[in-house]
Amino acid sequence: YKERAARRLRIDDPAVRRLGAVNTVLVTPDGPVGHNTDFTGFSTAYRAAFGDRPPGRVALIGAGGVGRAIGFALVDLGAAGIVVIDSDPARAAVLAEALGPGATTAAIDAVATADGVVNATPLGMVGYGGCPVPDDIAFPPGAWAFDAVYTPPDTPFRARALAAGADVLSG
Repeated sequence: YKERAARRLRIDDPAVRRLGAVNTVLVTPDGPVGHNTDFTGFSTAYRAAFGDRPPGRVALIGAGGVGRAIGFALVDLGAAGIVVIDSDPARAAVLAEALGPGATTAAIDAVATADGVVNATPLGMVGYGGCPVPDDIAFPPGAWAFDAVYTPPDTPFRARALAAGADVLSG
């Protein structure tokens, strides 16, 4: 719905307009205006935690609205490459194409060689148990990880990333 809503609203922020997904609508006297707090929230959290450290090669799991926003934020942060992973390969391909050069698609095993791993799926959230990274796929040691899930704050994804020694940002 985030992408469908974006097509029906005025979006003043060029970065949000480019990513084409909104999650917040501000009703103004001039009409509704779309914003994306997934985009700005991730960028702000990443910079607060890591300063100017580049994201490196990132495995982005989830190509829906949250994944799209974080993918575009990763481009703006200077990611060296983004591998989009989704249960729907066609949706992953659409997002990788939208993100531009340096973005590709891959299977979940691409997580093992990434510098950063992002969970942009609902897996781990209350009512959506589990972890998007299967037990037989190792988290890369010393990487960073971001879990967009925030309810509960302690998820299987977060636990696996911490066990691998990753610097973890929480949603």
